[in-house]
Amino acid sequence: VKGDAMKPETLKELFKATPYRVVISTIGHKKGEPNPDFEGNKNLVDAAKGVGIQRFILVTMIGDGDSEKALPWVARLFFKEAMINKTLAEGYLRDSGLDYTVIRPGALMNKASSGQAMLESDPLKYSAIARIDLGKLVANWVKDDKTIKKIFTAYDPSRASFFSPIFGD
Repeated sequence: VKGDAMKPETLKELFKATPYRVVISTIGHKKGEPNPDFEGNKNLVDAAKGVGIQRFILVTMIGDGDSEKALPWVARLFFKEAMINKTLAEGYLRDSGLDYTVIRPGALMNKASSGQAMLESDPLKYSAIARIDLGKLVANWVKDDKTIKKIFTAYDPSRASFFSPIFGD
């Protein structure tokens, strides 16, 4: 479904159009665009609550909240604004009363699946992850009640180096 998370008035109607059971947010932004990291996710949470969608999966990033130290210091400098806004979004979702799951990936790679990606409860783990592996993790956990009200790191032990996206596997 296409919509604009920065226009909350459009979201409720969008969600009402079909009987959705879960919202999965992976929104982010590019330099020069409006930043939806907090505001857009807040609008999505509010819209989901407004139409009775109870399940919400939020994909943020390693470096948010209690995972700040997992992100290498140079990346923390580069992603400082995103980390602040995504941490606020995580908190807003956590306090919303919805059945939430937060998944924090590291660097996203346009590479083949390693077949080793998993959800890890340790917030200080770091790895890069293939986009396809992240997608599989999200899809596999949509209906799993054991993930509700929890925050996970999307972790791939075969890509546990900060340099994996730069130098490859």
